[in-house]
Amino acid sequence: RLAPAALSCFHRIYYGASRLLLRLRIDDPLDAFAIHGACGFFGLLATGIFCYDENIQYALYPNVNDACASGEQFGVQMIGGIAIAVWSMTMSGLTFLGIKHTIGIRVS
Repeated sequence: RLAPAALSCFHRIYYGASRLLLRLRIDDPLDAFAIHGACGFFGLLATGIFCYDENIQYALYPNVNDACASGEQFGVQMIGGIAIAVWSMTMSGLTFLGIKHTIGIRVS
């Protein structure tokens, strides 16, 4: 039911992120950020946007609540996405900094 709309959203997000990288002159020849970063972040948020409280019971969650209807689940998904982004940027930065000061990074 929602699959065509979701696919359209993913396509637009992928295309927009890919064009943004080109405009910012960031080299990403495989469009890894557009697919995994931008579309992955939207998928994470879509869980909070399109969830139903009734479906939580199918996952055998023991407590009955209205996290989806109240928007609380969307907030949880947003905080999780921000935490993932901060963790990834921090670890990547530390890794590249370590490589730069040990064996060097060649950029031309």
